[in-house]
Parts: sequence; C-alpha cells; structure tokens
Amino acid sequence: MISRDQLQLIERALAKRSLAEFVRQGWPILEPRRKLVWNWHLDLICEYLEQVTEGAISRLVINCPPRFMKSMLVSVFWPVWMWTAHPEMRFLFPSYAKPLALKHSRDRRKLLLSDWYRSNFPDVNLSDDDNTQAAFSNTAQGAMRATSVGGSVTGFGADTIVIDDLINPAQADSEAERTTGLRWYDESLSTRHNDKKNGRTVIVEQRTHLEDLTGHVVAQGGWAHLSLPAEFQRRTVYVFPRSGRQVICEEGDVLWRDREDKPQLEAAKQRLGSYAYSAQYLQEPLSAPRIRWI
Repeated sequence: MISRDQLQLIERALAKRSLAEFVRQGWPILEPRRKLVWNWHLDLICEYLEQVTEGAISRLVINCPPRFMKSMLVSVFWPVWMWTAHPEMRFLFPSYAKPLALKHSRDRRKLLLSDWYRSNFPDVNLSDDDNTQAAFSNTAQGAMRATSVGGSVTGFGADTIVIDDLINPAQADSEAERTTGLRWYDESLSTRHNDKKNGRTVIVEQRTHLEDLTGHVVAQGGWAHLSLPAEFQRRTVYVFPRSGRQVICEEGDVLWRDREDKPQLEAAKQRLGSYAYSAQYLQEPLSAPRIRWI
C-alpha cells in the first residue's frame, strides 16, 4: 500500500512535470467552491505553454472565447508552475486595465503562498524586500510584475512577457484605443526582454478587431498562433505540439460543451450581435460595421 508521504511525492513529481496536472492539483486553492471541469482544449493550451517553457516556441498567440479559462491557465497557473523549475525567471504581465492585472497578480501570489505549493516546492520562497499586490520577487532573484497600458516599465527587464487582453474588448472599435495599446506594445513592451534573442512573449486574448494585437503581430510573422473558436465553422484538426495527439473538430462542433453548448452560444449571438460574436467567440473579426442578429 502506498503511504501518504509516497503519494505526495508522486503527486509532486506529476505536478512538476505536467502543467495540466499542476492546474488540477492547485485549482481548489483559487476556486474552492467551483468544480474544475476539464476539456481537451485546456490540455492543448498547456502543451503549447510547455513548449514555450522549454524554448521550442518563443512567440505565442492564443485566441480563445471569454470565460474559457485562458487567463487562469496562461496568466496565473503557468508562470507559478514555471517557477518550480526556473525560480530565477522574471515575468512582466501587462493588461488593458490595472484591476485586471492586479487580480491575476493576487491569484499568483495566493498560489505561491498556499500550504500546498510551499509543501511541494519548498525551494521557491518569496522575498520580503519586494512584495506588493503588483510586484513581488523570490529569493532566487525571480520576479513577477503586473502593469497596465501606459504604465511605466522603465527599469524592469523580463525573461517572459505575458500579455493578457491588451485592448479592452468594449473599446476595441475605437481607433484611438487600439493605436494607444499597439503603440505601447511596439515602443515599450517589445523592448523589455532581458535577452532579445531568447526572450519569450505570450499573448492571450479574445479577438476584438481585425487590427487588434493579434492581427498586428501575426501580420509581422514569426508567431505560433493557436486559435480556438467556441463553435467551428469548418473542419479543423489540432495537433498537440508535445504529445502528437490529434483532435478533429467538424463543422458545427462546439469547443466546450460542458461550459457553453448550442443554446448558450445562440444566446450569446443574440446578446452581442454578429460583429462582436464573430470576433470574441469565433476568433474571426469582421471588417463590416456592427449589425444585430435578426
């Protein structure tokens, strides 16, 4: 019979090796009253992030509908998991709004200070010298800093930049708002890598406009691009970058049936209109003006 200590060692090894397993084990810390309902697209995102961790991918864009766990995976669990193997890693987390950036920062900090994390990964210890809601460091010189569009990043270099919704979806039709966000990315964020050759950048967002950050960087080339629509308009084959697993989605299939099935998606169409729904849920922004579904 496996003892409790042996079981803990096995679970620790699994969590350190697999981001998906780390998320499953750490989920109750952040969501103690909400059951984790897993789906294959979460495994896919985790494998892409593991490729970034290993340096196989240095520029990654992930597009996914709202409330499909993209921020929890990319902005919260993944960087905390990376510290289990690379506690020296320095992260910068920009977003369109300070409250959103701080929320993710508090969640990361809550994971790091949890009994579960400290028991399983005792080598990662937060430093008392730099420990606020927006920024904290560890005793291995690793650091995590949250900021928002227009915020100062002068003097802070990052090994990994995680950009979570740089443009407010509610203001994405404003050319001025888009220009502000894209200019801040080009002139400030893109210069913050400690190592310009090996620095990593991950962008996670729902599509909001043809000229949003995804459209801006993908047009430049050199980015791995993972697009996950809520429902599929055509046959799509996903090949997992590490395991080689394949998932085939046929036209009309739904991405996460346990979260939003056909009736919920139809309600979203009626609520948002075709323009916003096509961008935010299908990841295919339209060039036409907003119209309502009839």
